[in-house]
Amino acid sequence: MIFPVQVITGYNNRLLNNNLFYVIFAVMGKILYAIALMFIVLTSCERGGEDNKELLSGSATINNTLTFDAGTQSYNLYGFSFSEGALVSILTGSDYITVGCSDSVVNIQTDSYTNSFFLYGAYGDATQAENGFNGLLATSVATWEEWAHPVAGNQVWLFRTGEKNYAKFWVKNITITESNKVECTFEWAYQPNGTLTFPEK
Repeated sequence: MIFPVQVITGYNNRLLNNNLFYVIFAVMGKILYAIALMFIVLTSCERGGEDNKELLSGSATINNTLTFDAGTQSYNLYGFSFSEGALVSILTGSDYITVGCSDSVVNIQTDSYTNSFFLYGAYGDATQAENGFNGLLATSVATWEEWAHPVAGNQVWLFRTGEKNYAKFWVKNITITESNKVECTFEWAYQPNGTLTFPEK
């Protein structure tokens, strides 16, 4: 009587173990599927957020006048950050442009240590320059220059930031005073999604 019971019990145990294995396998499969699906959704949302970043634009003026900072006891210069849409101190900021002048020749430089400038167009007057700036909706650049040089009014430039985002700017006015002091006013638009596209407003 004992032998058949042991046989039946062993058979039931093997059956139970097999069923338990299949249940565990099925549950793990569903968990892995759910994790994969969640990863795809999150990745898609993140990518969509990048593509939908708002195009920034405005007008700005920069100069090469040094000011004394009492807090740091050092001289300071302000550049312009396209990503922040504001003037930033070169002592604390990064990825900005600054303007300079030598022998009445104006240049614009960046701190990103990469070739970042491309002259898109030089125009005869403000109307043509404005049309060129507004008409620059998408383009490609084969070769970038280390700096914008020489810079003059009614030019439209492209700028590549250290983060590989892009801006376009239209030089509206340049004023040069004694001792190569220079002031540059420009209209700008910044594309934060990493493409050289500038949709119409």
